[in-house]
Amino acid sequence: ALRVDGKQLKCKVIGEGGNLGVTQKGRIEFTENGGKINTDFIDNSAGVDCSDHEVNIKILLKAMMEDGIYDIESRNKLLASMTDNVSDLVLKNNYMQTQTLSFMAHLSSNRVGAKAHLIRLLESKGLLDRDIEFLPSDAELERRRKNNEGLTRPELCILLSYSKLDLYDQVIKSSVIDDPWLRRLLVNYFPKKLQNVEAKYLDNHRLKREIIGTILTSQIIDRMGATFVVRMQEDTDADVGAVCQAFYIVVELFKLNHLWHEIEAHDGQVEVSKQIEAFVAIWKFTRQTVRWVLNNLGHDLNIEQQYNELNKGVAQFRKDFTKYISEVDKAAMNRVINAIDKQGFAHDLAQDIAALPYLSSAMDVVKVANKQQVSVKNAADLYFPLGKMLHLIWLQGMIEELAVNNQWHVHARGGLRDDLTDYHAQLTASLLSRYGKHKNADVTLNEWSQEFGQKVKNVKDMMSSIKNEKEVDYPTIMVAINTLSHLVSATK
Repeated sequence: ALRVDGKQLKCKVIGEGGNLGVTQKGRIEFTENGGKINTDFIDNSAGVDCSDHEVNIKILLKAMMEDGIYDIESRNKLLASMTDNVSDLVLKNNYMQTQTLSFMAHLSSNRVGAKAHLIRLLESKGLLDRDIEFLPSDAELERRRKNNEGLTRPELCILLSYSKLDLYDQVIKSSVIDDPWLRRLLVNYFPKKLQNVEAKYLDNHRLKREIIGTILTSQIIDRMGATFVVRMQEDTDADVGAVCQAFYIVVELFKLNHLWHEIEAHDGQVEVSKQIEAFVAIWKFTRQTVRWVLNNLGHDLNIEQQYNELNKGVAQFRKDFTKYISEVDKAAMNRVINAIDKQGFAHDLAQDIAALPYLSSAMDVVKVANKQQVSVKNAADLYFPLGKMLHLIWLQGMIEELAVNNQWHVHARGGLRDDLTDYHAQLTASLLSRYGKHKNADVTLNEWSQEFGQKVKNVKDMMSSIKNEKEVDYPTIMVAINTLSHLVSATK
C-alpha cells in the first residue's frame, strides 16, 4: 500500500469513488493546501440514495402485485423502463448536496460563530464527538473567527451530515409529516410512471413517514444550510415542525423553487461564485421571511391554509411593488439588475433576484391590508411614505450592517429587525384605523403629525441625529426602536 500526505498532492480536485481512500486529516490538509475535496460519504451518497429508491419502489410495487395489477414479468419490465428517471432523481439529490457545501463554504469565514454554536449543540445532544470527527476546538474556532478563516470543506461535510441526522430525528417524531400539503414530497420522490398510481398505494406505503421526513430534511438543509433550523428555533421558540411548515409557506408564496431552478439552469454560463451570491440573496430573504411567519402567524400552522390566506395579497404586492418604493430605491434596484445582467444571468432572473430585498415588506403590508380590510395598494400607499417620513427603511439597513461577533449579537440583531418591522406595520394599521382607510397618505401623515406633533418630531429628530453619527451600534439602534415603540403606543 502507498500512503501519501495531503500536502504532497499536486492535483487540484479529488473525487472519492470508494470509501476511506483519504483520511479526514488528509482531506483537511489537502484543502488547506488549496485542494478541493468533499468526503467519501458525500461523493458516494448517490449509491445509497439509489438503493433507497430501489427498496421503496419495490415496496410500492409489491402492494400493487398483491392486488393483481402487476405480475413479476410486468413489474420487472416497468423497473427497467424507469432506470433513467431514477438516475435523474438520485443525481439531482447528489447535485443539491454538493451545491449546498459550496454555498456553506462561501459563507464560512463570516459564520464561524454559527458553526461553533451548532457543534456545541450537537455535542450536548450526544450526537457528535468533535475529536472523533476531527472538528476544531472552541479555541481554534475563535482563532479562525478573528482571522476571518472558515471551516474547510471536509469539516463542513461533517456538519452538514450531522445536521441532517438531527433534523430527521426531530421531524420523524413530530406531527409535521401529517400536514396534507407535504404529501406531494412523497409523490415526487417516485419516478413519473408511479406518481399517478391509485392514491391508496402511496398513502399506505409502510415507509411513507420516513420518505417524507428524508425529503423534507434534505430540501430544507440543502437550500438553507446546516444552521438554519436551529437558528429559527432559538429566535422564535418554534418547534421543528412549525419551522419546516413556515419554510414551505415562504417558498410557495414567493415562487422560490422557480428562482433556485433558474439559477441552476445557468450552470456553465455564469461564474459559480456569482451563482452562489444569487443563492445567498434568496437565503437572506427566506430567513427573514420565515421568521416573520413564525412571529406573526404563530406555530400552529397549516401550509395550504396559510398559503391560501396570503397568496392573493402577496402576488399583488410582487406585481406592483415598484409603484410603492422610492425613486432612490428604484435606482438602486436598477443598478443591481444591471450588475446581475452583466454576470450573464437572464434579464428576468436578474429582476427577480434584485427585487428580493424589497419583497421583504410584502408580508407586513398584506397583514395590514387583511386586518384593516383594505386593498394591498391602500396599505402599501401608506406603509412606504410612513417609512420614508420616519427613516424606518434607512434604519432597517443600519440594522443589517451591525457587526455580529458572537451568538448574542445574532439574536440581538434579529430581535431589533423583528421589532422594527412589527412597529412599522402596527403604526400603518393604526393610522388607517384612526384617520380613514381611503385617504391620501400625505393627508393622513399630516393629520397624524398635527395630533401627535411632539412625539412624531422626537422620532424624526432622533433618526436624523443617528444618521449623522459616524458609527451606529447596538445601543444606538435599541434607543431608536424604543422611542419608536412609544410613538406606536401613543397612536393606538
